[in-house]
Amino acid sequence: YKTKARISQYGSFFGGVEGPDHTIWLGGEEGLAYLKNDSLVSYKLNGEDLYVNDIKKDKAGNVWITTGGEGLLRCVFNEQAKLEMIRKYTERNGLNTSTFMNILPARDSNIWVSSPRGLSFIGLSGDNKNRVLNFDEKDGFIKSGYNNLTLYQDKKGIIWAGCSKGLTSFNPDSIVISAKKPLVYI
Repeated sequence: YKTKARISQYGSFFGGVEGPDHTIWLGGEEGLAYLKNDSLVSYKLNGEDLYVNDIKKDKAGNVWITTGGEGLLRCVFNEQAKLEMIRKYTERNGLNTSTFMNILPARDSNIWVSSPRGLSFIGLSGDNKNRVLNFDEKDGFIKSGYNNLTLYQDKKGIIWAGCSKGLTSFNPDSIVISAKKPLVYI
């Protein structure tokens, strides 16, 4: 299947998911597209062409889209089997950027996303519900300035982050997140 680049030089796609009607949806430099009758059909989410770096579906059926400048988008398929945005995550929600590379819907239903500024966590379950945390080199993460940080979770639950500057891993269950802010004494 071929696509003609309208926005970018090459029109590359970086990820895909299957819709409820078994339609294949793709995301990339040219935004979103779906395969219909042996043709790629361009799809504007909320009327916009997006630069999509990654697209994945979580266990609950949400479709997560990382973008170059428009944040992290939480979408669902509507009754017509088309993508519909239900929430947009940006700096307003506590994230450290609006440009994201890779997404990992973790086994515990929480979301991890990579960006040029590090790693971000969005809590969707348990005690971490509605929590947004950012991790960077001050937290022991890889120093910024890398290319294409990719995330993977292995069978033991360990999250691996690989990029042009190396590889790091951590157990998300071992990250201590206090429910209360510490008291400050002077």
